Amino acid sequence: MHPQTQPELAAAARRATDVTLAAARLVGRVLGNVERLVVDTTRDALAVARESEALYRTASEAAAGVAVAVRASPRFTRILAEAARLAARYRLHQTHAAIVGAEAAEEALDALHHSSAERLFALCVE
Repeated sequence: MHPQTQPELAAAARRATDVTLAAARLVGRVLGNVERLVVDTTRDALAVARESEALYRTASEAAAGVAVAVRASPRFTRILAEAARLAARYRLHQTHAAIVGAEAAEEALDALHHSSAERLFALCVE
């Protein structure tokens, strides 16, 4: 190494100081951003937890109300069961329609409408 002059040493020291200060500022900004991220994440997680608890309470109360209605009315149970049965039949028809041709699917849908109307009429007359 060559012996350096006083001005060269001073310039090297300034560059080292500038680099160190820039690195310190960068670390400070990163830490500030991380802190804000943690605070925001905590706030959002607490909000989600509160909303989840509220949803659970609402769903639980609604389910309790439905349970009371179902226990109180066997007819209500039959209506729900028939609605589920009809929904299932129409879902099966969609699958069946994708397999058979359009004409066969149309005929099957007409038959499904007819039988569904008969079932619903019988349920209403009951």
